[in-house]
Amino acid sequence: MSEEVIGYRLPVSPHTVVGSHDDSGQAITHVTVPDGRLLLATCGDDEVIRLWDPASGAVSQPITGYGETMGAITAWTTSDGEPRIAAVGDAPDNAVWIWNPRTGQRIGEPLMGHGYCISGVVAFPSPDGPRLASVSDDHTMRIWDPGTGEQLRVIETPGHWLAEPSAFLDGDRPRILTRDFSTLRLWDPLTGEELPAPDFDHEDLVTATAVHTDADGRVRLASVSRNGTVAVHDLASGVSRELEDTGPGLLDVPDGLCSAVFFVTDDGALRLATGSDAADIRIWDPTLNEQAPQVLRGRRRSWTDREVRGLTAFTGANSRARLASIDSGGVVRVWDPSRPLDRAIGATFGHAGLVVAAGRYVVPVEDRLVVLGTDGSPSDESSEPTGSLIEDCSPLPDDGNITVGDGEAVVWSARLEEVARFEVGQWDDGVVAFPGDLVATAARWGGIRLWSLDQGCAVGEPFDAHEGGVLDLARLGEQLVSVGDDGWLRLWEVQPWRLVAEFRPEPDGDVALVASVGDLIATAGSEPVVRLWTREGEAAGSIDVEGLPEALSTLPDSHLGVGFIDGLVVLRS
Repeated sequence: MSEEVIGYRLPVSPHTVVGSHDDSGQAITHVTVPDGRLLLATCGDDEVIRLWDPASGAVSQPITGYGETMGAITAWTTSDGEPRIAAVGDAPDNAVWIWNPRTGQRIGEPLMGHGYCISGVVAFPSPDGPRLASVSDDHTMRIWDPGTGEQLRVIETPGHWLAEPSAFLDGDRPRILTRDFSTLRLWDPLTGEELPAPDFDHEDLVTATAVHTDADGRVRLASVSRNGTVAVHDLASGVSRELEDTGPGLLDVPDGLCSAVFFVTDDGALRLATGSDAADIRIWDPTLNEQAPQVLRGRRRSWTDREVRGLTAFTGANSRARLASIDSGGVVRVWDPSRPLDRAIGATFGHAGLVVAAGRYVVPVEDRLVVLGTDGSPSDESSEPTGSLIEDCSPLPDDGNITVGDGEAVVWSARLEEVARFEVGQWDDGVVAFPGDLVATAARWGGIRLWSLDQGCAVGEPFDAHEGGVLDLARLGEQLVSVGDDGWLRLWEVQPWRLVAEFRPEPDGDVALVASVGDLIATAGSEPVVRLWTREGEAAGSIDVEGLPEALSTLPDSHLGVGFIDGLVVLRS
């Protein structure tokens, strides 16, 4: 394949990829060392702590010795100005480990006492110096003097699974906020007393908490959950409010939120940043119930980058507000939160790909088809909304198109007028049209089914094409190409169904997207490359692309559409 015919990439939010762990990332914080530099401290599944200079990207020698996955990290400064970091994870000793980030040396012996794995740790100030609070699946919170290693208090929490601890001062008294599955609990770590907590039920697992104390002493808390809810809580009044995203959709609607942190903008406004499982960071105004939060989004490097698992806020050069994140792929990024993505444009590029109508490029945008301009950017011309999210689309032999989503198939003319619609039920995750009357659609559980366009009904019985879900479909001449969770690419004759060929196209069977380019098959997986194959599974070339492909589309004249999280290109055969 050669030069792009058209291309449009969104002006992504300015961010810097500082570096990456060798495995999944889990947590991030920041610490100031004696020479005045602020460093990012991160941990993950590669069993090391890494220290990064957010300005230069320089990384110190990794801190080793823990020997297991680390899932939480916290930092503080001792009374004599020395930095410290503590981490917890899957070590069999169920202990809190402490290091000096300046030297990389462990401080003292691990803090032992928990009877089961520790799910979180946080440093907090006390009248007698810094303290640590650790929470564990053994139903206890333990308070430690990190200077002496002494266990100061054991707070029993029978029947409760505490995690995600955050610390703050309420006046001059330290407080610890934790989650207990879908609700919050509040503690005085010096006395062990449980205090009245915000009365709010997320109705799903709380995945992160955040706290902020204003200059006037007002305390605000935040919690986010696996079901995507965001709530802010005023400690003094006890009022809790859920923040609702009413803005236009994006490429992926987050199924869940993974991290949260308060920060103050360059002009002094308080904001809440949340990291999602849809590879973005959203910036909320905690004073508004309904809003269109701003979005930060970076070019993904692999499919494992999706979950923004950790966030921290700090003041960067020239006293500018900055955010730092670590994701499930281990990538560490620094963000300028004052440069968000244009949400309206960001909604254009989705997993449903690219089609052609009347010689013009068209992309699905949520529940409609939008015409692209000559420069590849979205225009104001679009179809009427379908009333449901479009999951996939395919060209029809007559220059029209068919889309599927929310249990329905919609047939469109070349002028983007709705011609017909019919129910397809659970077979709404992929669609391919064949010459004549037939279309094939896929279901998440691995099934494929044929439909008659003229009759708007199923043809024959569905069949199981893959063990696990069907990820994508394409047409190659009169044959159907499918790829599935099982890593196999399969070619089928469709009437009657017959397996023609199968092979595993990507390294380790890692394939998620498929399209046809003339007589060749194009695939993409978890790397920034599109690979070409013959019907027999022989490699026929590859092309490196800038970013991770989110969609592949078969286009006329043996062109190939490649969709990304931030735009698209059309490649010529």
